[in-house]
Amino acid sequence: MAENFLVKKVGDLPVWAWGLVAAGGIGVGFFIVKSRSTPGIPGQSQASNVASGNVLPDLSGLSYPQSAGQITPGAPFPTVGPNQTPVFPGPGWAPILDGSGNVVGWNPPPTPGSTPPPPTSKTVTVRPKTTAGTFAGWDKTHTGVPIRSAANANAPVQSYAAFGSALKVLPAQLTGGNNFGNAFWYQTQGGGYVSTSDAMG
Repeated sequence: MAENFLVKKVGDLPVWAWGLVAAGGIGVGFFIVKSRSTPGIPGQSQASNVASGNVLPDLSGLSYPQSAGQITPGAPFPTVGPNQTPVFPGPGWAPILDGSGNVVGWNPPPTPGSTPPPPTSKTVTVRPKTTAGTFAGWDKTHTGVPIRSAANANAPVQSYAAFGSALKVLPAQLTGGNNFGNAFWYQTQGGGYVSTSDAMG
C-alpha cells in the first residue's frame, strides 16, 4: 500500500516528488534566514566570522574619538570575538593603553610616505681610565680622552671628555685616521671628533 501512495500522482507529479520539492523549499528558506542573521561563512557564528576577518562587525551606532589621543571617560570601547579584540576607528589606528592595559584612545595611522626622522644624537660612554695596556701612557698624564678638531689622531685636541662619562654624539660612525688600530670616529654635538677606541655605544 505504501508503494501505491508514493506513486500516486497529485497534479503532474507523484507524491514522492512533491516531498522533495517541499524539503528543498524548507532547506532554501532555512539557508536564507540563517545567512541574513549571520553574514560571513555559513555555519559559523557572527563572532567567529568577525574574529577570523571573514566579515566586518556591524559598527552602526558606535562613536569614536575624532582626534588622536582623545579620551572618552567611562565610555565602553566596542570589542569583538572571544578574546574581546577592540574595534578601532579604521585601518592602521593604534590603541593608546593606560597602565592597566585598558584602551583609552587611538593614535591615527602614519601619513603615507612619511618616515620618522632619524635620531639627532645618541649617548656613548667614554672608556674608563687605565693604568696598563695601550692607553696607559695617555691616561697617566690626561684627565680624559681627546676630542679632536678632525677625525684623525694627529688633529689638534679641542677639549677632553672625562673618563667614564657619558658623551652625546651624532649617531653615525665616520671613517677617519687611524687611532691605535681603529679608524672609526664619532662627531660630538659640539663639533669635535672622538675615536671609537675611546667612546663606545
